[in-house]
Amino acid sequence: MCAAQKRVACNVVSRFIIGWSMIENLEVTSPDQVEDVRRQYSNFFNAFYTGWSDDFDRCFDVNSDWYVGRDSASFCRVTFRRPGGALPIESAGFELDDTDSLICEVNNFYHRQGREENGIALLDAVLATLRETPVRKIYCVVDKSFMNGKAYRLNTERYGFTDVQQTKCFVGIQHKNSLAPVAWSLLVKKL
Repeated sequence: MCAAQKRVACNVVSRFIIGWSMIENLEVTSPDQVEDVRRQYSNFFNAFYTGWSDDFDRCFDVNSDWYVGRDSASFCRVTFRRPGGALPIESAGFELDDTDSLICEVNNFYHRQGREENGIALLDAVLATLRETPVRKIYCVVDKSFMNGKAYRLNTERYGFTDVQQTKCFVGIQHKNSLAPVAWSLLVKKL
């Protein structure tokens, strides 16, 4: 068990938000709907990587909001670092320069094949929502090789994330085809 897991209670039902904003159209859904999105996310990861642990990942849900596009073809999770807590990326050893300010990690961004515009619209809305909160920095990690670099370019070119030149591997996560460890690059966006 990593330090991040020790700091997060794993038995709390996550908050799950459907819609475009936690400010407008807020709707908290049932744990069954949370599990459906988790299944989709797990299936996504297992299609490209080996070693994914949903049990480990769900430990961070207590400090997370899940967002789902109106068509259910896209979703992402925003995890907030609360006092005494940790972000998922910290479990891989990424060093963040913020110890006192409210920061978050945007991850689990996903869209179904052929529905990219819905995923882009969803992340646009999530970022707009975060601008209305006290959060001043958003972190994310990306596999630069995923989709031939398209995910990396989307984050840096469209959304303005900056590569902070830290690359780490989550223990046990490998590319499915080559079984090579996945090198995740840390990106940050200041609000």
